[in-house]
Amino acid sequence: MIKEFSTKKVRFVKALHELSNGSKKILYGSVFALFILHIFLSVYLADFTWFAAFGALLSIFGLLASFSYALPLEYIDPKDLAPTEEGERYVVGGSPFGELVIDKENIDSIKQSNINRVLKKYENISTYIIFTVVGTLIWAYAGFLNAFFCS
Repeated sequence: MIKEFSTKKVRFVKALHELSNGSKKILYGSVFALFILHIFLSVYLADFTWFAAFGALLSIFGLLASFSYALPLEYIDPKDLAPTEEGERYVVGGSPFGELVIDKENIDSIKQSNINRVLKKYENISTYIIFTVVGTLIWAYAGFLNAFFCS
């Protein structure tokens, strides 16, 4: 029972992470639309706590998006970082039943492919961390804008 629950959680997190480019555009467009809405409400109602509310939403979005990178954690195998030596053998799949590769160029290609796969998975995490930090700063300090613009 616990194993099934854990599998469902992992599937949900993977679904968050593996959004298509079209879905990401819709998601970013929605965040931008919320930004415009909250700016409009802040100016129209002369109350920048609406803008602070957007900061809270941006922080939550950044946290959920960056959390999607947490499970399952992948790492670059240290043997993939080491230069390929003459006569080196490489087992694709990492198990005793994997395919044995002897050719140096193929080994280099496989190593680079493994490195690129892991790096691609984590390429957007800095953007989501920036969203979280900026959202938190907006959330914390937008209320002070009332003193400047709404007095």
